Amino acid sequence: MKEVLNVGVIGLGNRGSNLLENCILPQPGVRVLAVCDNYEDRREKGVQLVTAAGQPAPALRRITARYWPCRKSTLWSLWRRGNPI
Repeated sequence: MKEVLNVGVIGLGNRGSNLLENCILPQPGVRVLAVCDNYEDRREKGVQLVTAAGQPAPALRRITARYWPCRKSTLWSLWRRGNPI
C-alpha cells in the first residue's frame, strides 16, 4: 500500500510559493489538496504550480481575519521554542 501525505499550503508569498515549488511538489507521495492566501493572484499561482506538477487542482482558500491571528501566533510560538513546524 502506497502512503500519501496530503498537505495544504497557507501563505503563497515568496517563501510559500518557493517552498511549494521546490520542496513540497517534487516529493513523491505528497499531494497538495489546498492553497490559501489573501491575494487572488497568489492563490492562482499556487494552483498553476500544483497542476503543472501533474496533480489535480487544489481547493482555494482565503485567509480570514477570524482565523489568521490564531494560526500565526501558534506557528510563531512553536518556532520560538525550537519545535519543527
